[in-house]
Amino acid sequence: MKTIGCLFAAAVFVMGAAAADSGKVRGPVAGYILDARARSLRPVNGIPGGATLGPPLQLGFRLNLAAVSAEKDFAVVTEFRKAAVPVLVKALSSGSPVIVPLAGAVPATALDLSDDANAAVVSSLTDGKLQLITGLPDSPVVLPAVDVSGWNGGIVAAAVDPSGVQVLAAAGDGNIYLYAVQGQALSDAQWVGRVPGASALAFAATGTGVVGSATSGDVMVFRGLGGVPTVSQAAGAADGIESVRALRPAGPEGICVVEGLSGKAGIIDVSAPAVHWLSPSGPASRCDRVNASVLALNQAGSDPLLLLDSSGVPGVFFVPAN
Repeated sequence: MKTIGCLFAAAVFVMGAAAADSGKVRGPVAGYILDARARSLRPVNGIPGGATLGPPLQLGFRLNLAAVSAEKDFAVVTEFRKAAVPVLVKALSSGSPVIVPLAGAVPATALDLSDDANAAVVSSLTDGKLQLITGLPDSPVVLPAVDVSGWNGGIVAAAVDPSGVQVLAAAGDGNIYLYAVQGQALSDAQWVGRVPGASALAFAATGTGVVGSATSGDVMVFRGLGGVPTVSQAAGAADGIESVRALRPAGPEGICVVEGLSGKAGIIDVSAPAVHWLSPSGPASRCDRVNASVLALNQAGSDPLLLLDSSGVPGVFFVPAN
């Protein structure tokens, strides 16, 4: 396995304080992860040659969900309580993060950031709502929520495109819908196809939509969104994917995929469909963004944190548990 130092030589560093003791500057911060045990954000601190998880950021409340941009030094998070609405947390690296309410935001059961981190999509399974927040982090605008309570099976996943102007969403019955920003609102839904068992959505860096199925393992590619979309299969059972658990952009035309039954992690090249399987030292359960080129493949816990670096030749690295 490659050393963790190589990862942070390739990663984009965000300089600043990395945690709880305000005003004390630490080393470079590669990004942030949500520690589900501490219910807090923790910085991934490191220099070439080693890395560790820093102490939890002191936000004054426990977290349930978090979508983080290390490059822009902010996160959209929800408190660990029922029907919590998202709030904006700015200046993560300052040692004194600033909490900014997002007036009009709906309770969130899932959050996703666009690749440029200018927009976040909020899914609310409990309320049957879909919402986009634009202008992040400095001038946030909370667009009116779209009612999706009539969808068969409710809303199960949503993703926002790299420029923050299109939202792809999946219903429990597998129907896939597209929304576009029109002024200060989302357009009416455009039906673009159906993927039975749809469980995870993502946009490649080029704006291509990708949908994975938990029941068949199919990974479907949606091109031409906003016009006349075309749908093709990028991967599936023949490639060793029986169930899709998570998808996330990884490189210009790559999508990180986590196979839900085996815990395998790989990268799908959607420009010339093929799956490159990785060799992490443990099972993967997620593809959570740490920074623009680094993804966390598992939760922080008693086992090492597994990180995928997609900035060059994809490689899996680890940060020791603490």
